[in-house]
Amino acid sequence: MLPKVVPPAIATFLSCCDEVIYDDNFPTLGTALIYGKLTLILGELYSKAPNDKIKAELLKHELGHFMLGHLTRCKERYPQPWNLVCDAAIHQQEICDYRLVDETMGFKSVTYDQLPAKQGGTIPPTPPEIAYDLMKFEVIEIGSCGSMSHSKCDDSIESKAKRAIVGAKVTNTDRDFLKNGNGA
Repeated sequence: MLPKVVPPAIATFLSCCDEVIYDDNFPTLGTALIYGKLTLILGELYSKAPNDKIKAELLKHELGHFMLGHLTRCKERYPQPWNLVCDAAIHQQEICDYRLVDETMGFKSVTYDQLPAKQGGTIPPTPPEIAYDLMKFEVIEIGSCGSMSHSKCDDSIESKAKRAIVGAKVTNTDRDFLKNGNGA
């Protein structure tokens, strides 16, 4: 079930989705944009969220990926480490209240200070493309909201148009969604 009350940016995003799939076989949340069809996938993490506030925070996180173009920016990168640096970027910008999600669900969200750098130490807050290049690829025992295994975006003109339209609608609804940390 979708939350009864969501911030305006989330409501706009949900109204633009062509399909919402509930699939407990999928571990987290995902977004697919194929030939202009926008599908939101709500998996086990979402279904286990104990209340509407946590569900809204998870939706803010997913909308953050969409609005920041993380799906299209992945390109030829390995999806799982790419998702880690993108999650760190979302949490750095405080697009969602990841601390509340962690506390409520016993989760440990990824932040830049947990990402190992090739040269030692950890990765400083930086755009995902740079963080990806700096990251030492190894098994990282930190929580991530996903692996991008179900999140996909093709390069069709229909998908480019849909992404632009949805982005404009969300921005017109809440100009500060990516700035204010609470999507309100």
